[in-house]
Amino acid sequence: MNLKALQTLVAIHDAQSFVEAARRLGLTQSAVSMQIKALERDLGVVLFDRAMRPPAMTAAAVAIIKPAREILALAAGIRETVQDRETLAGRLSLGAISTATIGLLPDGLIAIGRRYPGVRIRIEVGLSEALIRHVADGTLDAAVVTEPQDRPAALRFETLARERLAIVSAVEAEAPAGPSDLLRHPFIRFDRRIGVGQVIDRYLARKGLSPDDFMELDSLEAILVMVERGLGIAIVPERSVADMPFRRLRVTPIDDPDAVRSVSFVYRPRTRTAPLVEVVLDALRQAAK
Repeated sequence: MNLKALQTLVAIHDAQSFVEAARRLGLTQSAVSMQIKALERDLGVVLFDRAMRPPAMTAAAVAIIKPAREILALAAGIRETVQDRETLAGRLSLGAISTATIGLLPDGLIAIGRRYPGVRIRIEVGLSEALIRHVADGTLDAAVVTEPQDRPAALRFETLARERLAIVSAVEAEAPAGPSDLLRHPFIRFDRRIGVGQVIDRYLARKGLSPDDFMELDSLEAILVMVERGLGIAIVPERSVADMPFRRLRVTPIDDPDAVRSVSFVYRPRTRTAPLVEVVLDALRQAAK
């Protein structure tokens, strides 16, 4: 299928005229007609009712306008951003949950910067639910999120990592033997508006555990400071703690298939930034390993 023929079809739709479409494209009217006939042969459908004057688009032609625009936008993005993968350049807006900014995201960004110095990435940190909405409405090109239970059908989700949860306590405190020990200590909880907070909340509910909530915080750093000072214990993603500079913490992994949170990369398929999105996804996959 010829991209120029698709471009011509879209131009005729927008201009509502073969003559005006030819003028906008810098083609002769006969060249426009030849491209449309070639496209009809490729697709095996009639795109214009030529019994009418001027020829009118058929239902089949109208139906392919939207996918034709998507194909043309993707092709334009490829032409603009990449001559070959080593010279990739462009700008991308990337969302990220706060825990991904520790370890996973920095490692991925370092790799991208070394290999593709022409790529510029703007980072927006937020809650998973809001970031997914921003990807869906086009405000963000992609985002790193805690994988939701419900996935919007228009978006693509790629799992980057499955992170085991762990109990963290101060080294001076009595070591927790397991999740049941949560009931014997003040509990410092991840904010339940945050994706990982919801994962932890569901885990506790499945196990029938109702710890004594001492405080609820939306920052991993703040939670670890409180635990390190001996104010309580908490459940956090094990990997995130490993990437933090805290030394007076005891980390007790929870060996339970329910005690896992999935970190995913969410994006809209078939957009003009697709080459950049693919590069970021590849880099984050490597960082997650």
